[in-house]
Amino acid sequence: VGSTAFQSRVVSEKPLKSDLMNFIQFGAWLDPELFAESSVVPVYETLADDAERSADDLFGDQSQSIMLVGTSYTKIEDWNFAGFLREALQNDLLTIAVEGRGPLQAMQEFLDSPSLQDDDIQVVIWEYPVRTLLAQRSPTRPWQISSANHP
Repeated sequence: VGSTAFQSRVVSEKPLKSDLMNFIQFGAWLDPELFAESSVVPVYETLADDAERSADDLFGDQSQSIMLVGTSYTKIEDWNFAGFLREALQNDLLTIAVEGRGPLQAMQEFLDSPSLQDDDIQVVIWEYPVRTLLAQRSPTRPWQISSANHP
């Protein structure tokens, strides 16, 4: 897509407890740490290559043509979602992300923002978690049921 080289690298590690553990009710007598181990995950940062940064410093900021609209996965820097996209697309990007309010709220914030009118933005990437889709499915017609069996 672009021509700017970005590179992601591990800068540290941190323990991670699944966010789904927040939804499980535990009795006061039961410590969830007894059976729910924390994982250690790498923390990344993504930077433009030194030559790319020097050119940007010399010629000033270039306009961005890609907008990433996202949820907590985009907002929380420990996940480095935007960084990995920069690296894969070889392009810098702008972000609008909200934590804990879902993908629909994030898109609404983008639609209400001045960024929607920005002629430089040519592509919008909408990060939409799969578990959000699954949570919204109809209990009487799950996504696994083929439409051939249920017109």
